[in-house]
Amino acid sequence: MSEVVIRATGLERRYGGRNGKGGVLALAGVDLTVTRGQFVALVGTSGSGKSTLLQLLGCLDRPDGGQYLLAEREVSKLTDEQLAKVRNQQIGFVFQSFHLLARLRADENVALPLRYARWPEKRRLDRARELLERVGLGDRTHHLPSELSGGQAQRVAIARALAADPPLLLADEPTGNLDSKSGEDVLALFKELHAEGRTIVMVTHDPAVAAIADRRVHLEDGKIVADSDA
Repeated sequence: MSEVVIRATGLERRYGGRNGKGGVLALAGVDLTVTRGQFVALVGTSGSGKSTLLQLLGCLDRPDGGQYLLAEREVSKLTDEQLAKVRNQQIGFVFQSFHLLARLRADENVALPLRYARWPEKRRLDRARELLERVGLGDRTHHLPSELSGGQAQRVAIARALAADPPLLLADEPTGNLDSKSGEDVLALFKELHAEGRTIVMVTHDPAVAAIADRRVHLEDGKIVADSDA
């Protein structure tokens, strides 16, 4: 039986309103299970709830209802400090806009999660340079984000997401700010990571991007309306 990484039951998220009433219901009772090694694309139109769901799965936000277990641990009720530790150790994030720190070199950006985890400086920079080699940027370790192309910046972000070797990789429109060639390169890297056994959940509105996943979960109006394997 496959190991369950994500087990979400009845997740709800409401913006505005009070005491669970009024406002906008962004997620309306979502059930989702993801097992180790799956590559899941969350698809749907703008406002469907896919990014809200990813925020909850990444412990960047809390649900207003339901239960979320990450690696069979209930995380929706953890303290902010506990959640920060979960994010640092168990989840790698890749965002559409890269979120690199402008004043840090590529290797320093990649090493940030390890800095927060209090790895010694040499060890974390060695790990960062190893990962930059892995994503094809071994010759860009000392470059600032302003000296990188969009595709290179996104690969640095992917390397950073892998720094602590987390069991779960989350990506929010990872090719959204890239030209077609750079987007293809980034998707090829995601395919490689999946082939290595990584568990990936990716938000996209692009059917061509979703096609590289082995499972597609379609959301509309805060609910899952379709869940299909490739």
